Amino acid sequence: MTAQLATPSLDPIAVSFVNERQLPLVYQPASEDASKPGFLQEWIPENRERLAEDLRIFGALLFRGFCIPDSSTFEQIALALDARLAQQYPGTSTRSRVAGRVFTATDLPSYYPIPQHAEMSYMPTPPRKVFFFCQVAPGEGGETPLSDLRKVWSDLSGPLREKVERRGIKHIRVHGSPLEKRAFRLFGGRRWSDVFDTKDPAQAESAARAQGHAVSWLPDGSMKLENTLPGFRVHPQHRTVAWHNQAQVYHPGGVLLEYEHIVAYQQTLRSKLVNLVLKLVNALRRQFGDPEHYDLNATYGDGTPIERSELEEIVNTTWRHLACFRWLPGDLLVVDNYSVSHGRLPFRGKRQILVALTDSYPT
Repeated sequence: MTAQLATPSLDPIAVSFVNERQLPLVYQPASEDASKPGFLQEWIPENRERLAEDLRIFGALLFRGFCIPDSSTFEQIALALDARLAQQYPGTSTRSRVAGRVFTATDLPSYYPIPQHAEMSYMPTPPRKVFFFCQVAPGEGGETPLSDLRKVWSDLSGPLREKVERRGIKHIRVHGSPLEKRAFRLFGGRRWSDVFDTKDPAQAESAARAQGHAVSWLPDGSMKLENTLPGFRVHPQHRTVAWHNQAQVYHPGGVLLEYEHIVAYQQTLRSKLVNLVLKLVNALRRQFGDPEHYDLNATYGDGTPIERSELEEIVNTTWRHLACFRWLPGDLLVVDNYSVSHGRLPFRGKRQILVALTDSYPT
């Protein structure tokens, strides 16, 4: 659908939307010259103010139909959009470095969903922007849905917002030891040696404490990290307020509620079967597992549980503002990480989405 904007084009680029949510805003070539190699690297610096304003308003921009053939070109364009790309990825997701400042978006199995989240919102200083690049488009599923976290925050009920404002959100995660053969856990993240790039427990603990985590060690050599943040965040530049934590990712019941929405959205036999398996695994974990040793968990900042009804409200509100689009090869997506969340739907076949992150805002 064509956007009805005050300035609907930036000759030689056309501006439009791919869904009724108007998320993301789409830039496409409107001339043959705009489709040529190197165009974006020259065009972006000349239109930086307009790009910044569109990103402020919409929260995500999609560059589609331009000549972006590989990860190296993706990195060049990301650098043109923001020169402060991060060299390392200190987060919990399982990722592999592709080259330079470019990583795989995630190495989790294709059947596993990634609920909506702002990148590293469990950290005091998350990235300002996240860049995604579609190198290989998935054949079935595999969308990267977006949700406007500013609208999510304003749409949550008053009592829930007040509770979050008063108590904050505590993120709890357990990282396996370097001796673990598996690189990631089904309901968790990476080994602590991979997160902190060291096998020295003292160095890892020092790095974790520098990030604001309380650190404890479990008998099997796993590292347990806890930190409490407000649960919402005021944009350092625009002063807008957004839901900004990973309660629905970390909470043991979050992925089950996520998959209920996925089943309704995808309507496939596979999604229904995976949903049943996840319910069974989670029931066994509740029956025989110790919540103190869960790989991931989230509570209110004072340690009181987030009730199921509250988690349902969070997930349902996030999905109410969800926007989906199908990846096309060469797509480049820019996300304001303080305004818009992202996730991943399960998929079949090959899928190669790459990611680059900026540094954080100065503290």
